[in-house]
Amino acid sequence: MIKDNNINKIKLLDIIDKKILVSDGAMGTTLLSAGISEYPDSLNIDNNHIGKIIDIHLSYLEAGSDIIQTNTFGSTPIKLKSFKLENETKKINENAVNAAKEAVSIYRSRSGDEKPIFIAGDIGPLGKLLEPVGSLKYEDAVNAFSKQAEILIGKKVDLIIIETIMDLNEALAAIEATRKISEDIPIACTLSFDENGVTIMGNKAEDV
Repeated sequence: MIKDNNINKIKLLDIIDKKILVSDGAMGTTLLSAGISEYPDSLNIDNNHIGKIIDIHLSYLEAGSDIIQTNTFGSTPIKLKSFKLENETKKINENAVNAAKEAVSIYRSRSGDEKPIFIAGDIGPLGKLLEPVGSLKYEDAVNAFSKQAEILIGKKVDLIIIETIMDLNEALAAIEATRKISEDIPIACTLSFDENGVTIMGNKAEDV
């Protein structure tokens, strides 16, 4: 387990008790609107495009974001395997954190703004269904999430955001995986619901 001495994490927990923090927006759709159609997470190891990732982070900071999320929505080894990138899991995640940190540094040097800014390690769905509906075992999901979380937390992100999960069990696997790596890093988790407040796996909002 990684020992967390992140001073920014302490600031985050203190601040969210007192005010609302503004997070950034989408990365993938912003890239698409810029005419970049490659798998977003693959750009973290593409020297021709990593600058665009930094620019998008910077645009959100300039718009007032207090939190920016790493470009790692689909960077678990299971998800990356779909793009034959599983062997690049470590580099993709590490470069994403570096890009976010670089954006913060550029923003501060340009603006002189010293407000607290937090970098969230972004974890998204695995892209496979868990048993009994699918073939993915719960423990394999935990293992995949754990590998990504370990890299992100090792790079000193301030919190982990687990987002747009459609299966409560998958969300629980991601949370369990993160807690295996750090017992105290802040975790935010969101699920995707339809207009009736139900996930595609039948989880009701009131039961989450």
